[in-house]
Amino acid sequence: MSDRTNELVFAPLGGVGEIGMNLSLYGFGPPRKRAWIAVDLGVAFAGDDLPGIDLIMPDIRFLVQQKRDLRALVLTHAHEDHFGALIDLWPQFRAPVYATPFTAATSGLASRTTRTQLSSSHSSSLPAARESRRALN
Repeated sequence: MSDRTNELVFAPLGGVGEIGMNLSLYGFGPPRKRAWIAVDLGVAFAGDDLPGIDLIMPDIRFLVQQKRDLRALVLTHAHEDHFGALIDLWPQFRAPVYATPFTAATSGLASRTTRTQLSSSHSSSLPAARESRRALN
């Protein structure tokens, strides 16, 4: 019998077996009190088989259910398939966002408009946005 007190789990919510729509969750702890970190929140670009649709975003229903235990969203790099759904989907879970200054600037985290949208609960947790704020002010 295994000890399930603290287990590490991986939950890919997008970007597996396809290009784009990257979103992975890493959880640690017991099943009912697991802390989560999300990595990336990207989009996929629709093909000719989906006329009238430009972007496809990951299904974040599980992430929203776990939002009380979501500790952070980490953006790995500045490609839209890794950050493209940020502005549309972040308001549904409002976790602190961490990114390099370049990724923050490319994704819009560093812009005044985006900082205002994201600042309602976690602007102090946006290190790249804080760094960019100094440059913009």
